[in-house]
Amino acid sequence: MALGVLVTFSRSAWLGVFLGVIALSFGVFRWGESAQKKHFALSFLLIMCALLPFLFLFRETIFPRFDSKTIEREGSISERITSLYDAKEVLSRGDILMGVGVGNFTNAVHSLHPTRPIWSVQPAHNVFLLVTAEGGVPGVILFLLFLISATGAILSVGKTKNLEKRLLSLTFFCAFVALLPSFFLDHFLWTAHFGMLLLFFLLGVVSKSEFDKGKEVS
Repeated sequence: MALGVLVTFSRSAWLGVFLGVIALSFGVFRWGESAQKKHFALSFLLIMCALLPFLFLFRETIFPRFDSKTIEREGSISERITSLYDAKEVLSRGDILMGVGVGNFTNAVHSLHPTRPIWSVQPAHNVFLLVTAEGGVPGVILFLLFLISATGAILSVGKTKNLEKRLLSLTFFCAFVALLPSFFLDHFLWTAHFGMLLLFFLLGVVSKSEFDKGKEVS
């Protein structure tokens, strides 16, 4: 799985994994027992050692991903900035209260710029901004409340004295943290079928943990 993330050559994916590992490391060394800490440290060391040969093999593809000239040539940042300006324009010229409708962002941008090549019209590379443009103020409020309720379930399970459930809750939380860069730098969690399945599967599992805890209490 670590190799799979590596060969995506996605900077946002690497950032997400980095944040997730930091959160997981903090949780394990904060709540874990001595044996779990040793197991985690050994597993992390083995994974890094296994990845080193692939870092060497793919060095000509991986390291240029952080070069400013490469970033400028591939246009990923400029495309993201353009999509954010499009979102600002859609919000300023449309109905900010009700939005343009779910799935209609690119159609709204094309209506504002009919002469622009269709391949250059993309959803806003920020899920929260995209939800605001498509669902309006009520839509983004409901979306935020949904995320807060799910993350609240994670934190509430994490307060239990059961160490196994606490570490399971930590795992879900770290998975959510790993998705944060995609919320702010991409749109696939809202626009792509796989992205929606990934997000709502994760939140569904988290909600089930909260439901199971409620059954035990009752």
